[in-house]
Amino acid sequence: MKDMRNFGLGILLAASLSVHAEEAAKGDYVSIQTPTALPYECGDFSVGYGPFDYTNYDHFTNKLEIVESAHFTREVEALIEGKSSFLLGDLDYTLKRFPNHHRALVSISRYEFQVEGAAQKLEKHIPIDCYFVNAMIFTPTDGIVRLVYGTYLHRKGMVERRKELLDMAQMQYNDALLLMPGSAEAHYNVGLFYYDINKLNLAVMHGHKAYELGFPLQGLKDKLKKKGVWDKTVSQN
Repeated sequence: MKDMRNFGLGILLAASLSVHAEEAAKGDYVSIQTPTALPYECGDFSVGYGPFDYTNYDHFTNKLEIVESAHFTREVEALIEGKSSFLLGDLDYTLKRFPNHHRALVSISRYEFQVEGAAQKLEKHIPIDCYFVNAMIFTPTDGIVRLVYGTYLHRKGMVERRKELLDMAQMQYNDALLLMPGSAEAHYNVGLFYYDINKLNLAVMHGHKAYELGFPLQGLKDKLKKKGVWDKTVSQN
């Protein structure tokens, strides 16, 4: 099978994003970037049932249980075991029927880090990035999709020590904040990202904003206090 190690960087470019990762790293763009088509490597995402919008009240109320009861149980969500198929099969089914299913996107973003033998299983599966690209195409203004994708790229970039993935994570985080400027969770995760790439002033700025908005976890604040920067004057420079 084709080596997909660099697929994470190429997939958004192939999907016709108009901004380069290095531009996002410099903070030089302010518009939301949305792919226009799935790359060839993603295969066919067309389905007979759906697709449905996770944020649509009618779809959530009348369609979601049909999919979740058979394919997204608590065990599937926790990455313990599949329900109607193998684990990846059930996640694939769920995300093709509800492309922006927030909890399923979180689960599949954690798959390669938490499931034993994940690397071998993923070699025979479409890249995880495909589910996020499909979700962005399907619901371009769903900020949760961007946030979850950002956390996935952030974690993968840190684990694999790949700057290009961290640049892509920053793109997704930026878009999440543009779509959800009042989200405490978004500011908290962006703060963690800037802490990890040693941009501590930005980490402090987003940390303060997260706590102003009521975010409960103190992990970011504790990290920044240990660095001696939490109480310093916050600026955007």
